[in-house]
Formats: sequence, C-alpha cells, structure tokens
Amino acid sequence: LRLTQNGKPTAFQVANIAWKDDHVVAFGESFKKPETVASKEPNIHMNAAISIAEQHAGGTHNGHPPKLEYLMQPDDHLALVHVIQIRNDEAGTWYETYIDAHSGQPLFLNDFASHSTAGNFSGMYTVLPIPGDAMPPNGFKKITDPGDDTASPSIIAYPCWHSVSTVTTAGNNVIIYKNNDETSMTTQSSATLNFNYAFDASKGPSADTNLNAARVNAFYEYLPLFQQTIRIY
Repeated sequence: LRLTQNGKPTAFQVANIAWKDDHVVAFGESFKKPETVASKEPNIHMNAAISIAEQHAGGTHNGHPPKLEYLMQPDDHLALVHVIQIRNDEAGTWYETYIDAHSGQPLFLNDFASHSTAGNFSGMYTVLPIPGDAMPPNGFKKITDPGDDTASPSIIAYPCWHSVSTVTTAGNNVIIYKNNDETSMTTQSSATLNFNYAFDASKGPSADTNLNAARVNAFYEYLPLFQQTIRIY
C-alpha cells in the first residue's frame, strides 16, 4: 500500500501487510501527516528538472520515465518533486534524484549503486521468517541471502543488503538502531555479514542478545518492504 496526495504518490510513505491463510502475521507503515502540502501543479518543467538533476548528480538521464510525486520534508512540508534517474557509467554511479517541482531545488538523492557491500558475499540472518506466522522463541531460523535481485537490479553482483564497507544493520535505505542513537546499530556476529543473535526468553528486552536479535529482525523485515516498493513502482 502506498500513500497518495492530490492523486499523486508520496515517496517512501508505504505500508505492508503479510498474512498466511486468513491471519495477519506482520504489519508495518511509514505514514506521516504533513503540516503543509505543495500545489499539485509544477512550476518547473520536466526538461528543466532533468537538466538540474544531471548537473547535481554528475551524469545523464538514463531514459527511465521521470515521475511526479510528493516527498515529505523535515519540517513536515510535503513537497512536489520530479523524480529522475541519473547514471554515469564511466564513474559507476546511478542516482534517483528528487527535484522540487516549484523551486528547482534538489531535495534528495537516492544512491542505487552503493547499497551493497562489494564482494560476492551471502549474508546470514537469524530471524522470524516472512511470510509466515513464526513466533519467538522457537520460530527463529537462519536465512541466507534473502535479498531480491529482481527488485534491486543494480546489485545483482552483490547479494547482500548492507551499505558499502559496513557490517551493521544499515543499507538499502534502512538503518536500524535503538532510540535516537544512530551509533547503536547491531554489528555482524561473525564475518562475513552473518547476523546470528539468539533470542533469550529468560532475559528482558534490554538484554544485549535480545536487542541485537530485535534489530536484526527489524532490518530483515523492512528491507523486503522497500524492495517490494521498487518492484511496483
């Protein structure tokens, strides 16, 4: 499910529901109510936005059809944006740019080419598998290389989900940490990119092993949501 405003999709504001038979087994959403909303009619023409995007991202439009969407800003303003893919094959870069359709200001840059760790590694995660109705503590299983290469064609050679040179719960537009501390991510339990932390039902939720298990599971669950969005849009 994807949130829309004035008939146009809102970037990164999605919800997912997983069910088995007639039972909902997982639900997640990233909806946020805006304080102000830009007009649905752009002031900046698409061709002008493409020129701005090419200059900003250091490449050329790759021919993928541009889109007109809304993008939530830190001040809760919903900006109307041109979404344009820019590539530079010589430099090995591929960006999705979000250009304000009223001011022409670049607002966001999504890096398609650096979402995975270089090297042909297969990450492993101890998680509650989805889809399914697995429950802790006995439902955890080790899942190897669960990435969706069809949804993320730019990383077929690099099947892991993690950002370049990182071995934490970060990558592919997802960062999982505790509270407001972005340094409190979970680090791999062993090389290379193995995240196998056992959930201990005899300990509280703040115990290190349970915190790590929870962060790894959240990382595993949210990435398919992002990749499913790529498949659809």
